[in-house]
Amino acid sequence: MTTSEHPLCPTCGLPTNEGLADGATVYECANEACPEFGQVVARADDLNKDD
Repeated sequence: MTTSEHPLCPTCGLPTNEGLADGATVYECANEACPEFGQVVARADDLNKDD
């Protein structure tokens, strides 16, 4: 997945960074000016689910 394919932070609208939490791939806000900075905003498992 490239940066342009990462989900956007719902607060600031910028692309997130890929990280790990509890052994799962997650996406964290990378904008230091955003209140969500460093917080998990999406999990890869949730994004890959077929509805």
